[in-house]
Amino acid sequence: MTFSISEPGKYFLSLSCRNTNILIFTIESEGETNSYYVMPRSENNLYFLRCNTKNLKLTVTADSPLEGKLIRRRGIRSFGMRRKQILGSFLPRRKLRKIDLRLPGVSIQEISGFSFYQDAKALDDDVVPALRIRDQSAIKLSKQDLKTLQGDMSTSLATQFARKFDNCPDSGLIFLLNGEGLSLKGQVALSIWANEVMGDPAQECGPAWDLLRSNPAIGAIFGVADSRTIVTPWSNGRRLEKMLDALGIDDAEVTSAGRSPRCMLIRKSSLVALKALNFSAEDLTNGLVNERLLELVLLPLVKRTGALIAEMPAEKSHILQYESVDDAKFIIHRPLASPAGGDICLFVGLLNKSGTFSPHALRYMQALRSAGLRIFALGVATGDVASAIDPGIDTCDAFAARENSGYDFALWATALRKYPDLWDANSLLMANDSVFVAEDRLPRIIDELNRSAFDVTGLTGCEMENFHLQSFFIRLNRTALDNPAVRKFWDQVVSWKDKFRIISAYEVAMTAKYESAGLRCGALFDADRALGGRRINTSINLWREILLQGYPFVKIQLLRDNPTNEDIAGWRELLAQNGFALDEIVMQLSKEAPHAVALRVE
Repeated sequence: MTFSISEPGKYFLSLSCRNTNILIFTIESEGETNSYYVMPRSENNLYFLRCNTKNLKLTVTADSPLEGKLIRRRGIRSFGMRRKQILGSFLPRRKLRKIDLRLPGVSIQEISGFSFYQDAKALDDDVVPALRIRDQSAIKLSKQDLKTLQGDMSTSLATQFARKFDNCPDSGLIFLLNGEGLSLKGQVALSIWANEVMGDPAQECGPAWDLLRSNPAIGAIFGVADSRTIVTPWSNGRRLEKMLDALGIDDAEVTSAGRSPRCMLIRKSSLVALKALNFSAEDLTNGLVNERLLELVLLPLVKRTGALIAEMPAEKSHILQYESVDDAKFIIHRPLASPAGGDICLFVGLLNKSGTFSPHALRYMQALRSAGLRIFALGVATGDVASAIDPGIDTCDAFAARENSGYDFALWATALRKYPDLWDANSLLMANDSVFVAEDRLPRIIDELNRSAFDVTGLTGCEMENFHLQSFFIRLNRTALDNPAVRKFWDQVVSWKDKFRIISAYEVAMTAKYESAGLRCGALFDADRALGGRRINTSINLWREILLQGYPFVKIQLLRDNPTNEDIAGWRELLAQNGFALDEIVMQLSKEAPHAVALRVE
């Protein structure tokens, strides 16, 4: 079934999944298509969907018929929903990992249910809550597909291992998949996880094989914990116990390691001790080796050879989802003269396909320059980097363009590496083009920055996650530029491809790291002063209040998406009264974001 969402907002997705083993969510938003396997928790499943974009399409498929409906949330939560969530916060809850999918323009979160008793099989529903599909061609599954994926996973781990150990060459890799104790739904989820995350054991190829072959120091990689209770069948006269004694492994070490993970890929050469003891599959049936004990010692034996063991990332992209900021093409079209002792602004802006900045970005840079700053314009190229067009000496003092990789932080880091003299500036302002500006207000703001008692000054802060200064406008004074922790932070920036990871690793973490280094950090427009400590995103939730206090910006995101459904009635009149170029803003929104929420509001 397919749901089309034409308006940003909050929605509830209800799915009835009788006899369903696995769901597939395919989400099309902002030009991207992403698919996930999602494990249904029960017959009736409820999800909360937050959409910040228009024309989103969600397709839900399953291995059996299902029913569903999408309802827009209007106003506050219904009494029934609030009652369910309140009761759920007090009553015993099954300890399952929450399904939380975050994509450009949309997030989908599971609304957990509750029970009056702990279900012994609860963890069976948590084998793989949700998993991104690597191959978009595999977005549907039949019952036969699932049966093929499961293979012989119901065979005991020890039996699988012994058979493959005998047949595997010394330089080979042994793949193990253990579905014992899982329901059919759990086995389906586990087999899908192994196929998506580890790869194809029949062809001996995929992310897990690539990882082991490219990292000879790793002896085994694994995933999906086996949470069953451990019963260690010790028998002093058996062969395996003697081997453990010879290796110095005792029962406490084996027991503390827990059950072997449900999925493993082991380098046979890291199990040299078993070969030295002439182990073979027959030893399981002739009583020489205890089957359950063999399962428990596999990973401890790998570690005893000095090899590493590592958990397999749930997505191949998590193994290496970034690149060095130096890898992207960076061309300096007009160099920056010596920045030592100056007040410098590193301004990041998106270049259109013609290689030029948007009109509001040009206006913004000109206003900053008129306020006394030297502007190093850094263009994010959507086309050919070499064809980027210099905005000219009336707009900026230097210009460079870089391939679109790593967002703003990667460009700022690149500039700092290409121009180490920037660390000798009197002050360094990092800004971007995510706002419309009332240029007449900037001179006073720059004056306040120069007189700020903070070493690191932003205009606004955000209480989402940890408190942090919002990165679209942050100034470092001379004390901050001399601090080794600041240089270390920027030296370690890489080009993440995931925007959420950039926000978490850099924007959110930056303020905390600076403060830990002894720097004073603060915002000129403080949320505590305006709303008495309410946890908010100041530039969005308090846009009207701070504008009336002299704030020189309005976030483009607010006018385009209004992600938190703020009251923006009268925005045109308010911006015009406070010095914004209203006609230019309306024209730009109409051209670049014709779906903008603000265009439908007077």
